[in-house]
Amino acid sequence: MKVFSDFTETHYATILRAVSKNFEVIDIGNAGIATRECLWRHDVDMSPHRAKKIAEIDLSHGVKSHFYFMFGSRFYNLFEPAVTTILREIVKMGHHVGLHFDFSGEESNRSYSIVETITKKSQLLEMLMDQSVMSFSVHDPGRVHAPELNDDRVAGMINASSTSLMNSFSYCSDSNGRWRYRNLWDVANDPKIKRLYALTHPEWWTPDSMSARERVVRCIDGRSARVKTEYEDDLLRQGRLDD
Repeated sequence: MKVFSDFTETHYATILRAVSKNFEVIDIGNAGIATRECLWRHDVDMSPHRAKKIAEIDLSHGVKSHFYFMFGSRFYNLFEPAVTTILREIVKMGHHVGLHFDFSGEESNRSYSIVETITKKSQLLEMLMDQSVMSFSVHDPGRVHAPELNDDRVAGMINASSTSLMNSFSYCSDSNGRWRYRNLWDVANDPKIKRLYALTHPEWWTPDSMSARERVVRCIDGRSARVKTEYEDDLLRQGRLDD
């Protein structure tokens, strides 16, 4: 369902208030203990800066969310100092941070098993944020052909994309900037739903209403502008701005 006006920071906060009112937002390790419960998950595919903003909104509503960051994204690099700083700031807010595993990037490199690869990447993430990684999610699971990624636990971590977990909740996602299955506002206010699994991607939630393509271009242009500013700041400090 393509409804661009849905994907604004203001509407996001409105949905979050409804979720907080109607559900208990739980840690992924505590699924199944509340009468009406919600897993609130964010996969950071494109924009750590948008993730930070969403983390701030969540925190302002008393919600501790699950944020999953990936290595190998075309849109950001976790080793960039500015991105590493954002990662640590989200951790300091009290949110749960895990690995977003992109299996498509591993299909041509099978020198390591999937378990070994997830382990190594989670260890890198732990090093960057100085905190243990307790769970991971799978990027674009519909294209994954690896049975082990359906398991509840892989490499000692909770699999946020496991078959049994997904099947035990009513699932709603904003994949590709469009609602998958149902509008999250309607789902959050549906009294028939007792267990809600909500997946959002921070890049889709912007201050103003935009098309999906405009949101992606916003991420690209924003990163480009930041790199240009950092470069010019370096030149300015060296007295070489006119080089």
